[in-house]
Amino acid sequence: MRPPGGPPTRGIVLPTSTSVEENGGKQGLVEVLSSLRELTVLLEPQSDHEASARREEPPDETADEGIAQANLGLLYAQRAEGDRSQNWELAIAAFEDALSALTRESNPEEWAAAQMHLGVAYRDRLAGDRSENQERAIRAFENCLLVWTRKRHPEQWAAARMNLGIAYWERLAGDPCENHERAIGGFEDSLSVWKAKDHPEDWATVQMNLGIAYRERRTGNRWENQERAIGAFAGALSVWSRERHPEQWAAARMNLGILYWQRVAGHRSENREQTIAALEDALSV
Repeated sequence: MRPPGGPPTRGIVLPTSTSVEENGGKQGLVEVLSSLRELTVLLEPQSDHEASARREEPPDETADEGIAQANLGLLYAQRAEGDRSQNWELAIAAFEDALSALTRESNPEEWAAAQMHLGVAYRDRLAGDRSENQERAIRAFENCLLVWTRKRHPEQWAAARMNLGIAYWERLAGDPCENHERAIGGFEDSLSVWKAKDHPEDWATVQMNLGIAYRERRTGNRWENQERAIGAFAGALSVWSRERHPEQWAAARMNLGILYWQRVAGHRSENREQTIAALEDALSV
């Protein structure tokens, strides 16, 4: 059963692919922090003190060239005109050029942001071998986490952990159970930073992904995984409403309906009624 949806995003606007789809036999995830948003958000200085310190530093022409290349890459990633696959290739080339000019030691923030963008580009790349692209994306996300820490860069760290979680969930290589556990760890790490009050859209997106991950989890107690999934979908629905987020709301209600149909705990008749109500809601959008 395929739930309805529009593009799942890694950002508030959900620009890349907010639909919840089945991909290769498993439920697709909603993406958080779209490539459109990453440059403008993640390259912002962490504080006024940091911005002031940067202004006092002597100009670094090599770093400036790297930043310019990263900006160019984002423009290609956001480009609406032209061939989409070619735009991704141009974006990847620009991000890699940026990383040839930036270093982790001299330009840690810019280097980490460029790694993040490169990871997104490889993950969404249309050309090339899919598994190889995924491995490159994972390496890039792990690289940016060498700089971004939960304590010093909580927003960026949460976004990177979320992206890494998606990459592991979609990963073709490696052990599927281990990949899923790493994905769950990434989502739960993101939720340790993003709270419903301060980041409602991102929080709801991660809750949706966590619900899918627990529902399809291959390890642990089945009924415990199901109850955790129900709690996560309910969390997403506490933010997404039929009026303001019809597609996301319908997808979450559909997933919840499927889960109640499969549910081990509770009374069977009550679970069936919950299933019917949820599926009727999803089909009403």
